[in-house]
This record gives sequence, structure tokens and C-alpha cells, in this order.
Amino acid sequence: MLIKASKMHSIRERTDLYSLRLFLAVVDLGSIAEAGRRNFIAPTAVTKRVQELEEAFGVQLLVRGSKGVSATAAGQALARHVRAMSNLDERMRSELNDYAAGVRGHVKLFANPSALVQHLADEIQHFIHTYPDIRVDLVEALSEQVVHAVRDGNADLGVFAAPVPLPAEIEVYPYRQDHLVAVVPQTHELASRHQVEFVELLQYPMIAVHGASSLAALLASASVSEIKPTFRVATNEVARWLVSKGLGITVLPEGLVAPYKNCLNVVGVPIKDAFATRHIMLCVRSVESLSASARTMFDALKQAGELTG
Repeated sequence: MLIKASKMHSIRERTDLYSLRLFLAVVDLGSIAEAGRRNFIAPTAVTKRVQELEEAFGVQLLVRGSKGVSATAAGQALARHVRAMSNLDERMRSELNDYAAGVRGHVKLFANPSALVQHLADEIQHFIHTYPDIRVDLVEALSEQVVHAVRDGNADLGVFAAPVPLPAEIEVYPYRQDHLVAVVPQTHELASRHQVEFVELLQYPMIAVHGASSLAALLASASVSEIKPTFRVATNEVARWLVSKGLGITVLPEGLVAPYKNCLNVVGVPIKDAFATRHIMLCVRSVESLSASARTMFDALKQAGELTG
């Protein structure tokens, strides 16, 4: 369907970037009042700007209810485009600032807990020391949440543990590997073993960590029979603590166990199955579309992973 020139002119006049950003804030927050408060504008003014957008495009963008507002299908489509425009604007400003005052800007990084504790925290510290004018906004999330954040444009970079379902819209690169171990008390009969097969662990009370994690999915797919944990916990810290109290055993990456060997009296026994070597991956929507600061961090992390093999 062709849109008349007069209609296009009306849309351009009534869809300034500020109004579009206000609309995106309403969608993300689910509240016109909160969007107004965070942008220092009266809720009535926010409502007026959203109504002007709806009139300009000739379609309803929001559904208003007693608990707030939500985007219609058209509103969700507009939000995706506005988010892309905001990212483009940010990349433009970041690159121009780079020319004016050296490398500066900020990077939004999502990462899963095991990658953060084992490798990533040290590399972020080194990166910030090397590039003090680049601010790193870090969010800890489960691996599947990491790839979704990158896909949706809420993160520039993501670090996650495979395997997880991968959206077609992202690019994935090798970063590091980690190795899974059986975490047992030092007095446990498996503690003196050099290696253990995963199937052997199923005869002992099992402590499962977060059923939605990539590790839980990996263990479920590797098991020849259904895993029936005695305890289900939300964090690695609680799992280690329960093991130290003799309440069961668990499976964790080696880097999350070794530092606690003496203080918690636990041991990590390497699992010999092939799946126990996990691949930690780095993901982006597109390397070519990264801002200068995000590309700098991407290159630094990728190089660090390559140097360690």
C-alpha cells in the first residue's frame, strides 16, 4: 500500500526521536507514570506524545489496563525499531567521541555466573584498567537469558555456557572452556578418586542447582535415567554449603570448587565423560555493528580466550 507524501510528512513531523524514546521507556517500564518520572516529564505529556505517535502511524501502540500498559503487536514492532535507532545513535556518538577524546564510551555486558567467577571478572578488571574511559555495565544472568539479551539489543556482548538454544539473529564465537567436577565432602568415598563417571553419581543424594540453567540442561541430556535430586537450590553457593554439611553431592565447574576446598572441606572430583568439558561462548548481534567501545571489549575478550586456548 502506497502512503501519500502528505501522510509521510505528517509522520516525520510527529515522530521525533524524543517521543520515540519516551514510547520505548513506557514499553520497557510498563508504566506511563514511571516513564514520565524517569524522563522528568509529566505523565499527561507522555500520554499526549504516545497518542500523537498512534495518530501518525494510524495504529494502536499500547493497551492500557488497571496494572499499567503493554505494547500491542504494532507497538512491539515499533519498540524494536526504536531500540535499533537508539543503538545506532549511541554507536554514532561513541565513535565521534572516540575521534574527539580517544577511546571512551560504555559497554553493556551480560554473563552467566560460572564464566564471571572463573575467568571474566579478572578480564573485566584488566579491561577497565586498560581503558578507564569505557564504562562496563555488567549484568549476571543465566545462559539462555544472556543470548536473549543480546538478540533483543539489551546487551552489546554476552558470555554464556553451551549448550543453549541459539537465536538466528546472533553471532557466536569461542571464548573459553571449563570442566565439570563432582563436588563431594572430603570424607566421601569418592573424594580419593582421580576421576568419576557421571552415572556413578546418580546413586548418591543429588543437589541440583537452578533447573533453568545451562548446566542443569546439560546434565539432564547426559543422564541415561531421570535425575531425581534430593535438594533443589537457586545458587552455587548454597549447593556447596549443603555438600559441606554432608547432605549430598552436586556437579559444578571446577573453578567454582577449588577456592573453597579448605574452608568448606569439599573436593572436586573430575568427571571423565566427554560432556564434562563445556564450551564458554561469546556472542553479539553483529561484530560489524558494534560500537567502537563494544568492539574494543569484544576483541579483548576474544584475544584473552585465544591466548589461554
